[in-house]
Amino acid sequence: MEKTIFEKIFKSIDLKDFLELFYDNEAYFFKRDNNSYFDCIEINIKDILLNHADSWGDIRLAKSEDPDKRLINTPPSMNIIEMAFQSGHTIVVNDLQNKDIDLYKLCRDFENSFFCKSNCNMYITPPNTQGLKAHYDTQDVIVLQIKGCKKWFFEKESTLYPMDNDYDDQHVEDIIELHSEFLTPGSILYLPRGCVHKALNEGDNTSIHLTISLTPYRKIHLLHAMLEQAVNNHSFLRKAVTLSDIKKTLSGKDTGSITRLVDSLNEFICNSIEKTEERILLDAALSLIKDIHDHQRTISINSTFEFSDMNRVVDHNSILTVCEDQNLFFSENENKIFYIGGEITIDQEHIFIKRLLLEKKVFKVSDIESDDALNIADSLIKSGIVYLK
Repeated sequence: MEKTIFEKIFKSIDLKDFLELFYDNEAYFFKRDNNSYFDCIEINIKDILLNHADSWGDIRLAKSEDPDKRLINTPPSMNIIEMAFQSGHTIVVNDLQNKDIDLYKLCRDFENSFFCKSNCNMYITPPNTQGLKAHYDTQDVIVLQIKGCKKWFFEKESTLYPMDNDYDDQHVEDIIELHSEFLTPGSILYLPRGCVHKALNEGDNTSIHLTISLTPYRKIHLLHAMLEQAVNNHSFLRKAVTLSDIKKTLSGKDTGSITRLVDSLNEFICNSIEKTEERILLDAALSLIKDIHDHQRTISINSTFEFSDMNRVVDHNSILTVCEDQNLFFSENENKIFYIGGEITIDQEHIFIKRLLLEKKVFKVSDIESDDALNIADSLIKSGIVYLK
């Protein structure tokens, strides 16, 4: 059986043990003796920079001390990027999974392993410099050291568990002691979200590393999803909250409302998932949560976890929008569009679909230049690539 990307990269620990011992809990470091281990990850850096150097965003600059505002405020070009690098700025390439098919597949494999969204950034750091100041991320990060070396300073664990938009500067300043490790080519470092960290290139050679970010669905997201479904079956959840209810609950004098809420939710969950196979449950939960975050069609759930779409009529005037959280990548060699959940093979007759999905992003069904436009639109909706606006 072919190994997963996780097994190939980590090798020192299997996924089950990693999830139980480290994931969402504690930093993990593995120093690999094979400096050429990640040579299999071939990235044409020059082509990527050339193709995306027309505006800042996909490419950005980072320097922990005294960044040159003249360079940052100047429209990018290869000359500007080269000048920035020579003056000590780290070159950051965002969302590399949308620019390289192999890294796209790598991120999709991580999504399958960790049950969450994944993306990849690249950091090219000149000798004897530091790109970013000490900070923490709101997503988990797996660092792959590709070329050169870097010294990392980091918290081994954090109880912060920040949400997507949470950031506390004071928390970073309050952290006094950081653990350190020296990453050589082939080494990996996992940092749970909320762990304060910084990285320095103390050597005389350029350092290149990738960060695989994992944006986990929190338990609160699953709770929201379950509540949305439970409200259809429990009239108690639809009753109004009065000022008196709030005062009693906050004062601790009356917890009856909260108890009834928990009991109702518990009853719904037990009735829904009892005797359901774990794999079916996980697939259902992922689809349910993804639907909420992508603002897609409503999904109804019953005791056997069969999904049914909302009955909405699609006509030629319907407006379709590419889901905000969807990742699309077009492979010229294979004539395929890869997306979260699968892939589409496109023949020359339907090559216009590439333009609609990757360039327009919002379009009418009538823009689909085919006699079969309605069926094509229906397939795109059901696949989770687009939703009806």
